[in-house]
Amino acid sequence: MDATTYTTLKKLKLEKARLISLAEFEDKDLLSIKDSRTSEEYCWTCTPSLVSFVIKKIPSMEIVSYLDADLYFFSSPEPIFKEIGSGSIMIIPHRFPPDKKEYEQTKGIYNVSMVSFRNDDNGLKCLNWWRKKCLEWCYHYYDNGRLGDQLYLNDWPERFRSVHVLKNLGANLAPWNAFQYKIETKQNQIFINGYSFIFYHFHSLKIYSKSKFLPCSNSYRIPTVAKKLIYRPYLEKLKESMKIVKAVDGGFNFGFSPRPPFLQKIKHIIKKLFYNYGLFK
Repeated sequence: MDATTYTTLKKLKLEKARLISLAEFEDKDLLSIKDSRTSEEYCWTCTPSLVSFVIKKIPSMEIVSYLDADLYFFSSPEPIFKEIGSGSIMIIPHRFPPDKKEYEQTKGIYNVSMVSFRNDDNGLKCLNWWRKKCLEWCYHYYDNGRLGDQLYLNDWPERFRSVHVLKNLGANLAPWNAFQYKIETKQNQIFINGYSFIFYHFHSLKIYSKSKFLPCSNSYRIPTVAKKLIYRPYLEKLKESMKIVKAVDGGFNFGFSPRPPFLQKIKHIIKKLFYNYGLFK
């Protein structure tokens, strides 16, 4: 989504990555609304356009999945595609706990973390509709049933045919739902309520420096077992990635967040304590 990152990734010579530059990807429809969106909003706007671009570029592609940038796969995604079967569209619920069900109204029933489209009539009909809607309106505030690119997914099971809502709890474990599940290891493999763990959504993780991180800047309760089995290995991988990037581009210094003021840290701790003990919603 920017020239610096594209250039740096190109220097890495990643064998299994096909890089797409903005110049190659942006069409007149995207460029016509680009200045009306923030950087974050424009990224969201581009979500369905990216999937559409890939399908048009490689028409033989059977199924294309969009992935959020803050996901990390701990095992093969094969069980996801096995569950989708012949489905044309795949979406994943937020899976908010019962006492946080009201979040679905403003954050959506489904989460745009991983969304899959089959290159068939049903998949393309949904994808084209989503792209049109995101071009019309895609902003970071709630407005009459809309929020970014995400709330458009709410009625897909009714609006479109062959929509598969993923049941596998091992996909899209996240700060907002992790504490309601049993996370355990068996024979060096992580399981979530008996499902093989596939990927975690590191929503709201902050990187302050190459050795200082905040697992989640929101007030979600992160289980201790998740910090040990999921966050700790991921942070080590982030550190390794930083070294790899620095080796090819010593001046690359992006992705870091400014450290919050002391008072803000105290407020965050108090808010988290209230949340953990059920005193804050």
